[in-house]
Amino acid sequence: MSLQKIGGGVIVEAEGPMGDPEPTSGWNNVAPLGTGRYDIAAATDADGQIYAIGGDSSSGDFMSLVEQYDPSTDTWSTVASLGTGRQRLAAASDGDGRVYAIGGEASANDERAVVERYDSSTDTWNEVASMGTERKYFGAATDANGRIYVMGGESQDGFESSVEQYDPSTDTWSTVASLSTVRTDLTAASDGDGLLYAIGGGTSSAIFESLVEQYDPSTDTWTTVASLGSAREYLAAASDGDGFVYAIGGDLGSGTTEINEEVPIVEQYNPATNTWSEIASLRAGRNSLAAATDTNGRVYAIGGESTANEFAPSVERLTFTPTFVDVYSATGNTLFGIDDPNGILLNRTTGREVTGGTQLARDGETIAAVTETNARIYRTEET
Repeated sequence: MSLQKIGGGVIVEAEGPMGDPEPTSGWNNVAPLGTGRYDIAAATDADGQIYAIGGDSSSGDFMSLVEQYDPSTDTWSTVASLGTGRQRLAAASDGDGRVYAIGGEASANDERAVVERYDSSTDTWNEVASMGTERKYFGAATDANGRIYVMGGESQDGFESSVEQYDPSTDTWSTVASLSTVRTDLTAASDGDGLLYAIGGGTSSAIFESLVEQYDPSTDTWTTVASLGSAREYLAAASDGDGFVYAIGGDLGSGTTEINEEVPIVEQYNPATNTWSEIASLRAGRNSLAAATDTNGRVYAIGGESTANEFAPSVERLTFTPTFVDVYSATGNTLFGIDDPNGILLNRTTGREVTGGTQLARDGETIAAVTETNARIYRTEET
C-alpha cells in the first residue's frame, strides 16, 4: 500500500496483484488470450485460476483448447485440452472449486450432453455423468451447496425451458423446475446468497429478451425479477465478491429487431433492491463472450466476437477505484483516526461500502478503529 500526501490529508492508493497501482475505475485490459475465440466458456477454480474453455476461432473450429489465467501474474498459459472439442458450451465450478466443461456443439448442429471435469493436480480432463438433454447456447451456474445447474438453450428438439441439476457428490443429474418459457442464447449467474439467475437471451416469440428469472434451490421455484434495461442475447454474466450480478455485452435488440451487434453495455443487478443499473461500459463491444470472477471478487470479460476484432483475444477486468481521503494511520488491517464526518469504509477490491459485520463508531468527527480483512480504505461520501 502506498500513501500520498494530499493537502491536509492522505490518499491511499489501491494496489494491483503485482503491487502496482490499480488502473482507473471501470473496465481495463489485462493480458489477452493466446488465441482469440468466441462462443467460449469460462470458470474459476479453488485456487482462483480462471479457465477459458473451447470455442470457435477464425478457422471455424470446434475447439478443445483450454487456457488458464493467473490473476496474480496477469498471464495466460495453455493447459490440457478437452477430450471433446466444443463451442457454444457452458462452464461452472462446484463447491470444491473443480471446473466443468458442459455440453455445447461438437460439429455443426451436433449438440452434446457430454460433461468433462478438470483435475488441476494432474492437468487432465475426465468425463463425468452426461446431462439428460444435449444442449448449446444455454446458461450454467452454481448454488451455495456447490450443485451445478444448466438451463434453457437449444437441443436437437428445439428451444429448451428445461433445467437440470448436477450433484458432484453422487455424479448424477436430475430435473428441477423449468424456466417459465423456452429460452436460448441466455446467460446465468448466482448471487451471494446462492440464488440463480437466468438472464436475457431469446424466446420463441422474441429474439431479444430482457427477461430475468431467479431460482431458489431451497424451494425449487423460479420467480420473475426486474428485467434488464436493454434486451440482449449472446451476453455473459458473473457475480462479484459482494453478490452483485453483472450482465455483460451481447447483441442488443427489441423483439425480433436487432439494434446493434456486439454492444459494450454492462448492467449490474442488486438483489437487495431488485434493480438493474447500467454501469461502466466495456472498452470494446462484444458478443458470444465468457465471464468469470477471481477470488478477490473481480469480474472478467473474456474473448468473444468484438467490434474491434472478430475473434477477440482481449480480456477486460472490472475495477472500482474510489477516492480515498484523510487516512492518518494504517496498521495491518486496521485503519483509524479518520477525521471526516462523511467517511465510509470500503472494500479494497470492489470499492463498495462495507456494512455487514463491521462496527463503525461515528461521532460526527471520527470513525473509530475498525478491523476488516479486506476493507482497508475510506473515502468522503459524494454529496
